Amino acid sequence: MVRKKNTEARIIWLLVCIMFAAFLAFPAILLLVESFQGESGLSFQNYVEVFGTKGFAKALRNSFAISAAGSVITTCLAFVLAYTVNYTNVSGTFKKGVRTLAVLPMLLPTITYGFAIIYSFGKQGLFTRLLGGQMFDIYGIAGLLIGYVIYTLPVAF
Repeated sequence: MVRKKNTEARIIWLLVCIMFAAFLAFPAILLLVESFQGESGLSFQNYVEVFGTKGFAKALRNSFAISAAGSVITTCLAFVLAYTVNYTNVSGTFKKGVRTLAVLPMLLPTITYGFAIIYSFGKQGLFTRLLGGQMFDIYGIAGLLIGYVIYTLPVAF
């Protein structure tokens, strides 16, 4: 009986590995190989062209800056929430609510965060209409930070 279960587990594992290779690894490897194809065969021309563009260094710096700021904000917020849940004397109902709200974004598809932020804080968003004007430009750094914090908070919590 044990040997039969072991064989079934190996077959299932093999099927999962084959599916991974077919649907994820093979297309990624094919894309990588194609990226080295130039006009005259094997070449780094595509990479030189992308890395040499004027705005690439600025875009890379901005990406690291947003990531660093979002990480600091998320870590601080997650610490406060986790500390509240584990080491304070607030009511159990409040702790349960904090715990639920902190992990709720994990249950939503990623694209939902963007729509929720735009529908809440965008030019025609709910809070924009309630307050009579935009609090901040959601289509810039603030919007990216909010989205990044919402996306990473459940894991940090």
